[in-house]
Amino acid sequence: MHLTQEEIIAELETAMSSAENPSDAYTTLDLVDLLGLSPNAVRSRLAVLSDAGRLEVVRITKVNIAGVPQPRMAYRILPASEEE
Repeated sequence: MHLTQEEIIAELETAMSSAENPSDAYTTLDLVDLLGLSPNAVRSRLAVLSDAGRLEVVRITKVNIAGVPQPRMAYRILPASEEE
């Protein structure tokens, strides 16, 4: 199944807006849970957005099961550039 950039963005935005605790940045595992997809499927969608310049990678801190804060990579969807 080949999704367009717009379809991927709509899918991610819908999932992000329906999250229990909406955030401005989501890890791959957050998106796996929200979308109900495999990690590879999520990464594939993120790669499409990254290639199009529509994805910002940020560092966030998550607390692991032992209570230790750990840095993680997370993603934000960027608005379309006015050139598109």
